[in-house]
Amino acid sequence: MAWGNFCSLPCPLKRWDNRAKSLMLGFLPSVGLIIGLLWAVIYFALVYLGFPYLPIVFMVTFLPFALCGFIHLDGFMDCSDAIMSRRPLEERQRILKDSHTGAFAVVSLIFLLLAYYSCVSTAVGVGIDFVNMVMIVVLSRSVSGIHVLLCKPMKQSQYAQMSEDTDSSATAETAAAPEAPSEQPQEAAAVAEVVEELMDETVLAEFAEASYSQKDSDNDAVRPVPSSDVAEKLEAVSEELKDVTREIAEKESEQTPKVKAPDAPATKKQGLILLFVQLAIYFTLALLCSHYIPATLLVSAFVIAGTALAILHGRRQLGGMSGDIAGYGIVWGELMGVIGLLFC
Repeated sequence: MAWGNFCSLPCPLKRWDNRAKSLMLGFLPSVGLIIGLLWAVIYFALVYLGFPYLPIVFMVTFLPFALCGFIHLDGFMDCSDAIMSRRPLEERQRILKDSHTGAFAVVSLIFLLLAYYSCVSTAVGVGIDFVNMVMIVVLSRSVSGIHVLLCKPMKQSQYAQMSEDTDSSATAETAAAPEAPSEQPQEAAAVAEVVEELMDETVLAEFAEASYSQKDSDNDAVRPVPSSDVAEKLEAVSEELKDVTREIAEKESEQTPKVKAPDAPATKKQGLILLFVQLAIYFTLALLCSHYIPATLLVSAFVIAGTALAILHGRRQLGGMSGDIAGYGIVWGELMGVIGLLFC
């Protein structure tokens, strides 16, 4: 899901499941790692093959947007158009979801590409570290994913329906699941009631007492009836009724299909754990492989600050978190990362 949704590269297995949205966001660091590795490998391959300077700068500028299918650039343009309109909140949210491209979106895109190209041109001239290029993409997507999982989404956002925690998702699932059929069918229950009545000690005692003393029609003499015969007959009847009850219950339970409860949706907590584990692994590897650790830390700080501040500004201006604001933050984070390369 994460690969197919956030990366334009062909996905070997395409599958979408709304219940796994949190896990999809949890894999954003890995998606960033794939895109960052391709970005860095292509750059160093062009340098190694002796390509001219300007084509290299163009490819380094173009690839981060192209490898993700320009979806984050689309979010950047939508958010810029809505924020810069300076309209009331409801109107800004309407502009955010409008499919038409406004003037503010075009102006913002032009200045973004000019700034990006200028910074990349300077960075390529002095040389770019492989690890720093990869971490720019990894960190921008990681910070964006954390905000989506932690921050309150907009009502119109695609992430508004994500489950809050395991208990709430389990409760909703239980409420929506169809009731399981009763283990003992109605017919079997009715027969069981008859058995219980016949086996009741009070009924048996009254029946035995009434049967034990029957009057003779001629001389009013009492003719005893053996109580053992009555008890045996009642016992035989009760056993037969129990067998019938058991057979009916088994037959209807076999005919009733078993309802399998659906899997519980992934929670935001699970997505966050998955995201932080990957981020910790990749950041540790980056520090171990870095040629100059202070430079890597500096670039990382630029990316984290740029992404977080852009998302914070977008949330305040648009009234919540959304996929467009996440893309808005990723674009600003990558731009700040490229600016950070100039100081290395």
